Amino acid sequence: MKISNTHGDTIVEVLISIAVLSIIIVGAYVSANHSTLILRDTKEHTDALALAQNQVESLISWYHNNNSGNITPVAAGSYFCFDNSDQVVTLSTSTSYCYIPGNDLSAKPITSIPPVSNAPYFYQEQMVQVSSPTFSAHFGSSICDYQYATFEVKVNWQSVLSGNNDQVSLFYRPSTNPVCH
Repeated sequence: MKISNTHGDTIVEVLISIAVLSIIIVGAYVSANHSTLILRDTKEHTDALALAQNQVESLISWYHNNNSGNITPVAAGSYFCFDNSDQVVTLSTSTSYCYIPGNDLSAKPITSIPPVSNAPYFYQEQMVQVSSPTFSAHFGSSICDYQYATFEVKVNWQSVLSGNNDQVSLFYRPSTNPVCH
C-alpha cells in the first residue's frame, strides 16, 4: 500500500494566520471606536449650541415681556442665566455657572450647584452682558438715546475626545426701544 504525500498546515502557519487576523480585527475596532467618539463629540457640540440658543431665546422672551426702555436683566459685566422658570439668576463670579441636570436638553438650568465628580451634570452655562454702547439721535426737538447691549452665552463641558473642557459661545444683541427726551 502506497502512502500518499498529504500536506497540512504547520503550527507556524496557523500562528501567522491568527496574528494577521488579529491585527485586522484590532484595526477595525480602533477605527470604529474613534468614529464613535467623533460622532459623540459632534453631538456634544450640537447639544451645547442648542442649550446656548435656549438661553438666547429666554433672553429674547425676557426683553419681549419686561423691557420698557433701555433696561437689561443685569448690570454690564454681571454673570447670569435663566433658570427653569425663566427667571434671571445672577451668578456671583465669572466662575459660577448654571448646571444642566443630566443630558436633558429640554431642562432649564439649575443654579449654584458645584459639579461633583460623577455627578449627573454634564453642561455648564452662563451669560454675561459684555457691552452696552449708547448713541443719541436727534428727531426734531427730541433727543433719543439708544442702547444696544451685547450678551455672550457660554456653554462648557468636558470633551469626550480630549478630556479637556470644551466651550461654545453665542453673542446676541437685542434691539431696545429708544428713550426720548
